[in-house]
Amino acid sequence: MLPSTKKLIEDLQVALEASTIFTIPPHYEKWEDGFRSLDAARKAGGEIKVRLEHAADTPGWIKTDLALVHGQLAGFVPLRDDFYRQFPSGGSSFNWTSLKAAERSLEELQRSVASLKNNIRANLTRPDEDRGISRRTQQILAFTFGVVFVLALLLLAFLIEEPTPFQYTTFRVVLALAAAGVAAMIPGFLHVSVADWLRAGGALAVFVVVYFNNPAALVVPAETEPDPTAKFTILLACKAPSTVTVDSYTFPYADIKRNDTGQGIAALIAQLPNQKCKQDDSSIFRVKDEAIVGVSSGVKAADRGNLGVISIPAEVINELGGNHLAFTKVYSLHQKR
Repeated sequence: MLPSTKKLIEDLQVALEASTIFTIPPHYEKWEDGFRSLDAARKAGGEIKVRLEHAADTPGWIKTDLALVHGQLAGFVPLRDDFYRQFPSGGSSFNWTSLKAAERSLEELQRSVASLKNNIRANLTRPDEDRGISRRTQQILAFTFGVVFVLALLLLAFLIEEPTPFQYTTFRVVLALAAAGVAAMIPGFLHVSVADWLRAGGALAVFVVVYFNNPAALVVPAETEPDPTAKFTILLACKAPSTVTVDSYTFPYADIKRNDTGQGIAALIAQLPNQKCKQDDSSIFRVKDEAIVGVSSGVKAADRGNLGVISIPAEVINELGGNHLAFTKVYSLHQKR
């Protein structure tokens, strides 16, 4: 690392230690103390960020971390403006309507700053020859990583025209991981929120976007309605002393479609003859995509061209390690018959 770049990183370290907004407790009553340092922190950090981005030997990790912090600081500007609209003279934030959102944002910012400071300390104390790979090497690794996984998935897509639910989920996770791995090497800031239960930034945000938006689903052709006389299979799993048994029943697809509700399929299962165990507490899975059928979930047995369901009692699900493993095991037992 060139001395000029090292000096910029040391200046950044000083700026991070000096700003009040990076150290003030999120629950502190006088938020204006932190807000007063906001513009100074954005200016100092922004100037160093631009110079580091133009330095040829700046490590990729510091660009990514600094872009994250800079984006989070920018997110505080609307909060500060909202605070002073409600409290023009400052003072206590006890009745501030955006207090909870501000506390969460400040906690995230301070975690990012703490991580950046730790990384700077760890890297500045290491010998130059041991400080990590060059920017050029990082770019080559990122490109190679992305190309290898994309080519592998393309090959699998041609070899496996109709993947099982387990294979489809695996491909989806690997694609999201590949995208996140490439994104980890690219400077910039991305923040994603999914409802109220997930907030992510950086490479994790890219994983969330790819995984939850499911790009493969965008090019999947529309489902066609099966022939009314097609066989619809109902599989009943039961726990035996040393194994799991699977019995199958078949009906015309049209009969299932006619009474296709969560209660309807459950009522039909309850009337099936020669059952080896009760199915009262069973979960009913669609064979096509592993979705659980029921009134509460809104999932219907015969939707999306599905031609079968698996009813698995709770004790079997618990013994086999959860919904997905139980579904996979029971379905594989049926296929081996």
